[in-house]
Amino acid sequence: MIVKTEKIGGLSVWTDQNSMNGKTTVTVYCEYRPVVSFDLGKINERRLAVVQLVELGYCKNRVAGKICGFHRNTVGKLLRTKRLLGIEAIFEDNRGPKAPWKYINSIRKTIKKLIREHPDWTDKQIADAAAKQLETTISRSAVARIRIANQDTEIERPTKQVVPTKQCRFGNTAIFCFATT
Repeated sequence: MIVKTEKIGGLSVWTDQNSMNGKTTVTVYCEYRPVVSFDLGKINERRLAVVQLVELGYCKNRVAGKICGFHRNTVGKLLRTKRLLGIEAIFEDNRGPKAPWKYINSIRKTIKKLIREHPDWTDKQIADAAAKQLETTISRSAVARIRIANQDTEIERPTKQVVPTKQCRFGNTAIFCFATT
């Protein structure tokens, strides 16, 4: 067991690292009384500890953030979230995409079917029709991406054709003028 102590803003911070399981526990003391204790590897324990330190009046945002490993602005956001939504809200992690950001196969199949049935429709018309069928929102750009992905990979190259355009006469010789298209 390795113990590290330091004084931060009038508080005594003890960091215990257990060599058996690798768990690091931080305990904060104020005038020889334990105030909070948390596992340094668990984000939710750190969030709760930082809120307790500030709300109980032991320190300000900057000192609490330094003890628990947060920036002072993050501490302010956690306190605001707790004040507005309650203690349970600080444990929720609402980062990242809220829904699938790629269309699932059933949506792609519906869009491909509409593209095959109505090749003359614009992407916006297909998006509107698919949105009505599936009862969800579909963007025009998503239809364009699916349309492009659905096309054959081989590009059709134009062929040159020689077409006679007019006949010219020079004496007894007939000359044809050709154009390529």
